[in-house]
Amino acid sequence: MGISYDAAFYDEQREGSLASAQLIVPQIFDVAPVKSVVDIGCGVGGWLSVFKALGVERLAGYDTNEMPGEAFYIDANCIHTGIDFTHPGLRVKARADLVLSLEVAEHLPESNADAFVDLLTSIAPMVFFSAALPFQTGVGHCNEQPPWYWRNKFNACGYVEVDWLRPRFWFDTRIAWWYRQNMTMFVRPQVLKRYPKMASLAQAHMQPPGPHKLTLINEWVLSNAFNHLQRLNQNLQAAGDHAAVERAQRIAATITRCIKTEESRRALCREFLEEGLVAEADAQHASLRLAPVDHSLARNDASNQTAHAAAIAKQVQERDATPATRYQGAATRDIEALCRRLEKVGVPVERARLNVADFLDWCQHFAELKKVYRDYADVGIEKLLEHYLAYQTIGLQSGQTYMDVASAGSSWCDALQQKGLAAYRLDLSYPSGLHGNTIGCDATKTFLGDNAFDGASLQCAFETFTGEADKNLLPEMERLLKPGGVLVITPLYLDAVHSIITSPFCGQDAVEIDPGAIRLWREDDYKEPFSRHYSPEALAERVLAHCDGLDVRLVYLENLDELRERFPGQRIYAEFLLKARKMRSEKAAPNIHGGSGHVPAAPLVSVIIPTCNRATLLRKTLAGLKRQTLSLDQFECIVVDNGSTDDTVNACREMASCFPRFKYIREDRPGLHMGRHTGWRHADASVLAILDDDAIPLPTWAEGMAEGFADWKVGLVTGRILPKFERPPPSWLSSLWVADAYGKHLPWYTLLDFGDVLREIPHKYVWGANFGVRKATLEAVGGFHPDSLPNDRLAYRGDGECATTEAIEKLGMRCLYHPKASVLHCLNASRLNLNYLYERAFRQGISDSYTKTRRTGALQGLLPVREHGTTPESHLARGYAEGFNFHQRALVDTPDLYAWVMQSDYLFDSPPCSTP
Repeated sequence: MGISYDAAFYDEQREGSLASAQLIVPQIFDVAPVKSVVDIGCGVGGWLSVFKALGVERLAGYDTNEMPGEAFYIDANCIHTGIDFTHPGLRVKARADLVLSLEVAEHLPESNADAFVDLLTSIAPMVFFSAALPFQTGVGHCNEQPPWYWRNKFNACGYVEVDWLRPRFWFDTRIAWWYRQNMTMFVRPQVLKRYPKMASLAQAHMQPPGPHKLTLINEWVLSNAFNHLQRLNQNLQAAGDHAAVERAQRIAATITRCIKTEESRRALCREFLEEGLVAEADAQHASLRLAPVDHSLARNDASNQTAHAAAIAKQVQERDATPATRYQGAATRDIEALCRRLEKVGVPVERARLNVADFLDWCQHFAELKKVYRDYADVGIEKLLEHYLAYQTIGLQSGQTYMDVASAGSSWCDALQQKGLAAYRLDLSYPSGLHGNTIGCDATKTFLGDNAFDGASLQCAFETFTGEADKNLLPEMERLLKPGGVLVITPLYLDAVHSIITSPFCGQDAVEIDPGAIRLWREDDYKEPFSRHYSPEALAERVLAHCDGLDVRLVYLENLDELRERFPGQRIYAEFLLKARKMRSEKAAPNIHGGSGHVPAAPLVSVIIPTCNRATLLRKTLAGLKRQTLSLDQFECIVVDNGSTDDTVNACREMASCFPRFKYIREDRPGLHMGRHTGWRHADASVLAILDDDAIPLPTWAEGMAEGFADWKVGLVTGRILPKFERPPPSWLSSLWVADAYGKHLPWYTLLDFGDVLREIPHKYVWGANFGVRKATLEAVGGFHPDSLPNDRLAYRGDGECATTEAIEKLGMRCLYHPKASVLHCLNASRLNLNYLYERAFRQGISDSYTKTRRTGALQGLLPVREHGTTPESHLARGYAEGFNFHQRALVDTPDLYAWVMQSDYLFDSPPCSTP
């Protein structure tokens, strides 16, 4: 949710939350005796525990933070943690009569508000809701809103507000004041027929549109707001002689005079910066970078709300009036006709029979899983069957590595871990990265290493892959599976017609209909916006045409009626599953611009060398590559010429014939990041080994890079970066080496020596001169930041690979130091003097100003500058401060620089041509 909550936070919440629940829940249950409850943002499960005490058996809770099982008030199997509620389009599998969301919505950015309401209304027809008011304050609050803000959003989804709880508990001080202030209920009008008491309350308490009695504010909220304002006033008066007040008045008067033009506002900002008034400078700078608000696009104005309600009504009318637009269910399918059509388009179909006795024995073996699905009403057996089919089809066994794709809310991986498997759960809704056995990412574009898993499966998930995701999944799974590994998709939804099944209660703007597909309306009450059912022809064209390295076939289970007879009332629909086995033979590699004759297999490593006007050094780098112990046909060499005007082209022509795979690419857009990105886009291997053009790889370098990435959890590899001095270095240079627990390094000259042992190291020690990274991982973090730009664009310099390594660390990927993967760093005489140290530190100051501004979104102020000195330390300190200050001033004086710093990525962009 954007903030992590520790055990202390939940301990502080326990007493007030549980005490409040024990008073409120019985009242709700009396009015609406529900049979199932889901709590979104359940914490330790206190509210759910009170429902359980009243006899409600089907319970599920979802929260962001991982907590030990003993912390929960209810069975830990009912609680699903690690959920990212900020993920757009998030859905959970549980459905219920009632969903709770209590003091959660205010913790999510406002941009997620609509998606969060959509999530709640997709779970249940009744919502017990509470969210913080403005000035309520609290840990991690970022979207405090008045009650009618949320009421309007629920109204847009077809829900009405029944505000009967607040009047009943308004003065009951045994209940936490935030619940007394904020709690309410939203219900679908249809559901009132089930609960007569709720219907009676609705007549008395249903709220019409517009602000109404919800404007009443609890005395505790008023007290909070008053105390907040009082603290601000005290802080303002804190300085002696009222200096803070006088300065604020002077600033206000100056701003009033100077805000007429952008030029005068920029001058004012610079004045504040030079005076050391950093907060004031940044506030003025913010006025220069505010985008105009287009009020016509506001989502919650009355006209848009009316239009949305009208669209929903029209969709429901269409569904009810036109039988041809309704989804008729699987019962109408002609299975034999589907099988014939599959075979006609070249899709193999295996006919099989379910061993019902074996399935039942398996369920006993997975008793904990069976216990979980007991609460899944009429689909519990189907869910168990889907896992059974995946387990048997893959042939899972202890010691194997498995991935459950689109697994949010599932206990499947927990059950497999108890059986001795290394089981990983992957879902878009999880926090980004690899955290224990949880992987948060897009399944069609992961950051993980190749050949990682013995098996993977999707249970009741593939049909929800919107857009092109279904086309992209199998190629990615092919990359991730080990040779011989198996992917299972169950069920695979097949119908006579290619269709997208959707709910008339969902807005259809975001529901993308495949070319050639038709839209069909669901009959159920739940808001499922998207489910894809393939025709045989659509399956072959959309999915199976994109997986040359997989042996794909469908399995048709002929005897599911036996299971249906044994479990009457259960919906069992997994007639078809998809089985894809990764073939062991390697695909042929494409031809390239290298030596004649033999075309090697796909390379293990793509070596990328960006260069600019260093032809002499480049020849030395390429000569070092020629002497590698790794066979030359196991790696490719890519030289990216970043606008050279010297002999670089001829140097590449001379060396190209030495390598079976050699590419020369011209990239005139300046910047080391552009050279690296261009090389990455032309790389054939899944591992990228990036060299500076003044680094000479030692003979075992490429071999060490390839070995370092043998573990799929490794995202970065480096080795020694040893000096190759053009002449003996000055005596002062040795004082700049830094020793720590890993070894020694000299950042100012990009030198590093951590010894002869293969080991895991902090990610910050992987530097551009010797940089090994997975291609998929680099793409996941958005590549590199700006680096090594010409002097006329110096202010647009960024932090290069530093942000990349930090992002990869956050993903949870490991970093290895491999002594084989070592290079020599050529240091010519021009670098071995104090002026070079000043220039190097000046550029580092720019980089750090960029980093800090990008992280905070704010100006950082100016650093004090030391007087000129004669020591290396004085040159470094002065150069660093002047570079930092140069960049801070440039942020004020250069109109587009701030936008450049805050840009999401730099995959295709170079900055403008001049700086101040």
